[in-house]
Amino acid sequence: LLGSVVGPAMGGSGGSGFVLRVIINLFAVVLFVRQGCATVDYKSKICIGTNGRMSVPSNRDNHYRNLRDWYINCTYVDGNLELTWLQDENLDLSFLNNIQEVTGYVLISHVDVKRVVLPRLQIIRGRTLFKFSVGEENFALLVMLSKMDTLELPALRDILQGSVRIFNNYNLCHVRSINWTEIMSDPSAKYFYTYNFTQPQRACHCHESCDRGCWGEGSENCQHFSKITCSPQCHGSRCYGKGPQDCCHLFCAGGCTGPTQRDCLVSC
Repeated sequence: LLGSVVGPAMGGSGGSGFVLRVIINLFAVVLFVRQGCATVDYKSKICIGTNGRMSVPSNRDNHYRNLRDWYINCTYVDGNLELTWLQDENLDLSFLNNIQEVTGYVLISHVDVKRVVLPRLQIIRGRTLFKFSVGEENFALLVMLSKMDTLELPALRDILQGSVRIFNNYNLCHVRSINWTEIMSDPSAKYFYTYNFTQPQRACHCHESCDRGCWGEGSENCQHFSKITCSPQCHGSRCYGKGPQDCCHLFCAGGCTGPTQRDCLVSC
């Protein structure tokens, strides 16, 4: 079919519980492919996202193991990616390394691991958004109340819908150099950065090869640009060069390597 699908355990370990999991997972594959324009091949692993928001887990160790087993080797998250209550700074988060796309929102809260790295995450679609209460802003990326030193998203090119909020993170500083206008495609989206602690913010520096901003130390963390540096002839769409002929196809999200839809990094 289209790779494998994993999701939350439901029911028992066999019998009707197993059948229910199979039905839900097959439905998730069909829904994911029909709703989006992502390129999904047979090697992809689609994982069903979560909707726990910031609920406190009863057992933190089990919570980490569940997240690890859930997302290991995952390429696409159909729903929300919620990383919460990971307060042991020595936890290994390498199980996130293959995630390329999230169809909902990304929530990172109460995470104290020193480096949170999603090296391949290219696009957050924001089909479901995080809202604190009625009348509040809708967020596609929310990072709050954490002690991480860096949040490294070097491949992130596009947030299709929703705003971004970075709120009261003790040591996070490189993200202040990121140009979020480059990443957010929703005209109504906003970027909020809040630091309310009495202690001065930590000073961070980008690698000398980074022209404008960075996600962390090292040249691999430089922010890449494919929108705000484009020619006016691209009319706000993405580009693969600075010339008027270097515009991406209209259906490209996050950039491209050439002018056709086949050259899109991510479609739609």
